[in-house]
Parts: sequence; structure tokens; C-alpha cells
Amino acid sequence: MTDQLAAVRKALMYFDTSLDFDWEVAKKFLAEDLTDTAYREDLSRQLRAAVSSRETPWTDLVANDDYEVDEPSTSAKARHTVLALLWPIVFPDEPIPETSSPSEAE
Repeated sequence: MTDQLAAVRKALMYFDTSLDFDWEVAKKFLAEDLTDTAYREDLSRQLRAAVSSRETPWTDLVANDDYEVDEPSTSAKARHTVLALLWPIVFPDEPIPETSSPSEAE
């Protein structure tokens, strides 16, 4: 599934903790990228697929060799981070999918 999440990874790179801007600025950059219809469709499809799959590598999506958004201690916390950052921007008229409490350990 990892190769099938390129658009999600690209979106999350804006939230890399090593960048010199805050998450509100990152959200604006991502919103600009989403004006590209093809990218918006890819990201939408990949994000929905990630939510519905048990194989999604949530912790790798938020912390890996290319960027670090957060240091999640569990997959549930990583999932919460990804969805809290991306879902409202990609799907502004939809509620964030149900997720385990970020304090729950897996």
C-alpha cells in the first residue's frame, strides 16, 4: 500500500517539523496544490483508500526518512494526526472519519 500513497505523502511533507512555517501556512500551501484537479483526485482517492484499509502504514506516513510530522507512539495516534491535518482540507464538507482516541494504544 505504501507506493499507493504518494499523494498523501506529498501532502504531509508540507507539515514536516523541520520546515520554517507553521501548520496554518502548510494548510494554505496544500490548498493551493489542490487547485490541480488531477492531484486533488489522486489525494482524495488515496486518502479514502487509506482510511478503509487495515494495511495503511500510519506511523510511516507521519515519520519516515523523508519527513517528520509527528512522533506517534501508536498507529492510532498517527492515523488521528493524518486525518486531522488532511481530511478537513481535502473533504471540507465531510466529517473526519471515526478514529480511535489518540490516547489509545494499539
